[in-house]
Amino acid sequence: MQLTLTESDLAAMPTALRQDLLAYLATRRKAVPAGARRRRGDIAAVVYEGLAVLDRSQAIALVREVSFGRELKGVHDLLEALSYETDGDAPGRDRLARLLQLDDARHLRRYFAAVKRLLGRLTHDAAPLMRYSRHTRSYLVHPITRANLREVFARLARSGEGEEPLWA
Repeated sequence: MQLTLTESDLAAMPTALRQDLLAYLATRRKAVPAGARRRRGDIAAVVYEGLAVLDRSQAIALVREVSFGRELKGVHDLLEALSYETDGDAPGRDRLARLLQLDDARHLRRYFAAVKRLLGRLTHDAAPLMRYSRHTRSYLVHPITRANLREVFARLARSGEGEEPLWA
């Protein structure tokens, strides 16, 4: 039997169900006989397993939380950097430290902790927004979350002063 799920199908799933499905796929991936071909989607599911998958409304709420106040500008910029287009564009520690004008990349933890707190309040879930990949030396975010964040930031960039806010 074969079942095809789109990114929107995955985004619409409750977080617990999505995590169970991805965990099941991870165990099935290990059961593939030697020499059998693995599809790219199976491997991608394992890479993003356990990461938060934000739908459009959650992405809007997250960006809204960090869009006001000078002290939140760094978190806003971090979220914008994490809305990269392709996996090859994923930011690494040094790039994020330069973006946030930090002397030491270890200070990124403060920003990550702020995102984690906000995300926990919004989703009522402990799933992290990003994961550091030692293989690529970059921070990975689920593709659905990235797409929704990109859409929010693009709409904010296009909006004018007299327009109704995105979250109204």
